[in-house]
Amino acid sequence: MFVGISQKLVNRVVDQIEGMKRKELESLPKPNFNNVPELRSMVDIKYWGEHLHLKSQMPQKWLESTQQCRVVVSWNAENGIARESAMSLIFDLPFYVPPKTATYSISCGIYMGSTDMPEAMRAEAQKIVDYDVCGVKWLKVREQVVEFLNKCKSLNEALKLWPHLALYIPRDVIEQVEAKREKKTSESEAMEALKSINVEELTAAAVGARLA
Repeated sequence: MFVGISQKLVNRVVDQIEGMKRKELESLPKPNFNNVPELRSMVDIKYWGEHLHLKSQMPQKWLESTQQCRVVVSWNAENGIARESAMSLIFDLPFYVPPKTATYSISCGIYMGSTDMPEAMRAEAQKIVDYDVCGVKWLKVREQVVEFLNKCKSLNEALKLWPHLALYIPRDVIEQVEAKREKKTSESEAMEALKSINVEELTAAAVGARLA
């Protein structure tokens, strides 16, 4: 059966890809800095500075407290471009900061290029990097799949040129296509678009998401 490339179809494909991304993100280990005392020390130094000695002298009821901290990790990606990713985490014990400090903005920066970073901190920070890398990978998948679909005359043509594209297409739509194959499909700019796509990489991403 002939199935055209409509915006509704593209939106459903995007939803399917986003679902795959969420599934893979959920399978990744969650960062946990509760057993990294160095991070707590970094927060103390950032917010108390040269007045850190006053922290132990002031009654806790005078201080602002929060169990949430925004951990910001920066690093250089494989292409040499500097990247940064942040994640708000809940800690077992509260952070105590000076009076009138806006607790919603409590944060701590970690640079992966640091040579003296404790291994426990590096391991947890790497998990935040992995989340970012996963998100970037799926953004690329979405962009390339959508671009390819928009250059095809029909979904039938798209699947003929790239059979594994079916991994990103809702099952009920695939069944419509398979009901009766389009007899003849003329070549279009879709073939050129396909040449710029790493088909094996995108196929591996879809397969990996289903196995996660």
